Amino acid sequence: QNQIEGFLPKRLAAFLIQEIAIDGTVQSNQVRKEQRLRLAKLLLGFSVIIEDSLPIEQAVVTAGGLKLSEVDPKTLRSKQIKNLTICGELLNVLGPVGGYNLTIALSTGFVAGSNIGL
Repeated sequence: QNQIEGFLPKRLAAFLIQEIAIDGTVQSNQVRKEQRLRLAKLLLGFSVIIEDSLPIEQAVVTAGGLKLSEVDPKTLRSKQIKNLTICGELLNVLGPVGGYNLTIALSTGFVAGSNIGL
């Protein structure tokens, strides 16, 4: 449970632990392969329905991320770690409010996804 809560909100972590049917006190290295696969499937298929949003005046964009010099611009693969592809807000790219960051996320996601496994 501590491992999952380290990168996800507590309520989401609790939901995932319940869904994969593990004891929240079990050590990470004792989680069965089927449970790890189920967790991966849940995370990859997780979707959120956005019912409302704040006005544009309250829009927030995060800054920071990996330096662009550390990725191959054609594939978005890391130059430091083999088989690691970086996209979206994991890259240090900023744009003005108005959809630019979403466009960057979608376009870099497409490029990164298109180059996985090549």
